[in-house]
Amino acid sequence: MNLPDWVPYVVWPALVIGYVTWYVWSRREHRAYVLRLAKERGWEYRTRDRSVGRYTERPFDKSNAKRRHILTGEYRGRRICVFELTYPEKTELSDRFRDANDGFLRNRVTCLVAAVTHDLPIPTMSVERIGLFTKINRFLGLPDKATGIEEFDNRFEIHTARDTDLSTVFDADLSRWMLDDKRARQLPLRIERGDVVTWELGKINAEKIDTYLDYLCDFLDHCPVRADGTVDHG
Repeated sequence: MNLPDWVPYVVWPALVIGYVTWYVWSRREHRAYVLRLAKERGWEYRTRDRSVGRYTERPFDKSNAKRRHILTGEYRGRRICVFELTYPEKTELSDRFRDANDGFLRNRVTCLVAAVTHDLPIPTMSVERIGLFTKINRFLGLPDKATGIEEFDNRFEIHTARDTDLSTVFDADLSRWMLDDKRARQLPLRIERGDVVTWELGKINAEKIDTYLDYLCDFLDHCPVRADGTVDHG
């Protein structure tokens, strides 16, 4: 069955207009949701804040990354910051449209980022599930950052530029807690510039925010390092 010649000139514009309409509507609805959430919790909302650009390494070092819907306030007696990090996904379409605009032609990846401020003298480091590359390095006997707790070191890998005695931070209590906690197995952890940070794909959502912030606060509660530099192994 042959369609009339005029059909593409009607259908395709209608689809584009429909998509653009949905895109604009969904962004407005999400912003309204974030504003309501901020009001309910007594947090401050900002569309832009340069201070959230201070984190390094992945995913914060992505080119053309943007921070939006920034929430700041208090949670469990600690200063917190929550925001969305977006960056363009590298696809054939994105290569064709090489621009930094957050437009509907660019497929952007969105991560929900949560950070809790602390005053503990802990060096910059990241903790995540152990990867294949680290397993190979250890098999070959190459130098590696480890806590000395075998079960923990077999589950997690720690990256830090400083020559730090990791056992002072990841003692038996903290290591046992991370091994038993489901969130630690799912969420990456980064300690940097006076914050402990985690992130995951997705947009701002009240339930997810609570999960992330509770995880970060619990980590700090279990950390044996104290603000004066002493170590309390309980």
